[in-house]
Amino acid sequence: MTTHDTELGDAEASSLRLLDFRVYHSKEEFEGTCYMEIKPSKYERKYWEKGSIFIEEEAFYIFEWAFQRHLKQYDHYGAITVSSSSMIKVANELRTFEKMICEGKAIEEFRTYCRMITTTLKDDLECALRFQRKELLTAASEISEWIHDRANETRHFAILGI
Repeated sequence: MTTHDTELGDAEASSLRLLDFRVYHSKEEFEGTCYMEIKPSKYERKYWEKGSIFIEEEAFYIFEWAFQRHLKQYDHYGAITVSSSSMIKVANELRTFEKMICEGKAIEEFRTYCRMITTTLKDDLECALRFQRKELLTAASEISEWIHDRANETRHFAILGI
């Protein structure tokens, strides 16, 4: 089970919908296929490639707004190639998101900033901010840093939906 920043009673913990915020660097690290893949190259009809990162689909929803904001062709269920400069914008949004987490912003501020409109997504974020703050912050930071580190090495990134 995922660690929590807040101590929970057994009953409360069992009723929560906790997300897997780990950022995986190899297909061998996880099971299943409900993962978003980001790779530092053009999309070439290949999946699960070395050098990619993988984020569990439901956890990715928390960060998806940043991709939607800067990648007009983004499709959760499709595969796209985008420029490194566009991905830098996504990474910078995630850094702003990190800062908001560290500043302890209220859920409504996140909802407004991120333009989160679904109740489920708002509930997932609220739960993550309350019980998985460390994991949420680590994932946002890791994704952002990974993009920044590779943006100087490649002209394109591919985002492969489920």
